[in-house]
Amino acid sequence: MNKKILVILIGTCVFMGPTAFAEPLQITFDNLKSLLTERSSRIQTARLEKEAATAREGNLGRSFLPTLEVQGAQETSQTGSDVAKTHPVVSTELRVNLFNGGRDQIESEIRKITTEARTTQELRTLSEELQEARKLFWEIVSIQERENLIAAMIKINSQNLQAAEKRIRNGVATESDRVEFEIKSIDLSRSLAEFKLQFAARKREFLVLMGMDNSTELHFPKELLHSHDLETMLKYDTQDHKFLYREYEIQSQTKALAAKSQRRAWWPQLDAYAAYKSGPESLSDTKKEAIIGLRMTMNFASTQEAAQEAIALEKEATAATHLTTLKRQEIDMHIKNEIEALRFLHEQVRDSEANIARAEKYYQLTQSEYSRGVKNSPDVLGASERLFETKVKRIEIIQAFQISKSHLLSKIGR
Repeated sequence: MNKKILVILIGTCVFMGPTAFAEPLQITFDNLKSLLTERSSRIQTARLEKEAATAREGNLGRSFLPTLEVQGAQETSQTGSDVAKTHPVVSTELRVNLFNGGRDQIESEIRKITTEARTTQELRTLSEELQEARKLFWEIVSIQERENLIAAMIKINSQNLQAAEKRIRNGVATESDRVEFEIKSIDLSRSLAEFKLQFAARKREFLVLMGMDNSTELHFPKELLHSHDLETMLKYDTQDHKFLYREYEIQSQTKALAAKSQRRAWWPQLDAYAAYKSGPESLSDTKKEAIIGLRMTMNFASTQEAAQEAIALEKEATAATHLTTLKRQEIDMHIKNEIEALRFLHEQVRDSEANIARAEKYYQLTQSEYSRGVKNSPDVLGASERLFETKVKRIEIIQAFQISKSHLLSKIGR
């Protein structure tokens, strides 16, 4: 090999890096969840917010940590015409909170519940992102199958065009037969180009949602698959979708705890403290003090406002409880409706598959009769279009079924 060409090839490989020869990433319905969990920016953000809430826990234990205050100063004193004297002044105070009206315990509980709220939000985010990823996945697979279908129809139309030309040469058909099939060829080519544009657009959306680089090569299944084992998939427990309304329960609990904390405004705060002070008492002596004691503090100025705030918070907690009940009922209702819709679409898939068999038989009979001169070109076009529409209908039904199934699975945490 020419040395210059070899150098160019080596340089190209180095420049492009290992991604130039990387295998396409296989995308399946089953691995979407793991890929999304690893890469999604929204899911990572929700996870970090949960970790931040976890880091704020442990407030009760930290509330018993002592407070140490140390002060150092220089004091200058002078009597009459005497020379001014400078003396150091040192004071130290150590304070430990013994009782804070139970508010530290309540705050600790609120922070723990906040972590649970962030955990619930992470589950909701995963559910929403997974639902969107699955929807895009099935749209992309559907577009690919439509492309394959149109390519097959282009081939069939080409065969029909050849048959028409043969009949024209034999004098049993007119030039209009050729024109009809040529027009159909142009329509099919345009449809194929439109689906290619849709595929590129959906793929870009998918890459952004999954947190992947635009240069990532993806490989999707070539056809829409449909499992007839529906009832097994529909089994679920009511706890599976609790995360969809748990945030309202948490809101009610948080408001109730905040109200309880406001009610404690009348309760005193009790601190233990120890203090030491060293400084000049006179020109000749140095004073030293050591104090150990208890300090009780009550803030009467804020108690009335705290009582009013407690009433408001209790009402908000009750409102959140009512909303929790409503949301639970709505979610149960939506899930049951979606299950019934899935069962309906499931039966429609079976019917569409049976219709395809009928349409294929009808097309074959029409094509055979066209070859014998019994049918004309509009009959063949009509039969091929019916076959095409029947297959498209099946794709549409399966796509609707899979998207509806994805929505349901996301709601029940799967």
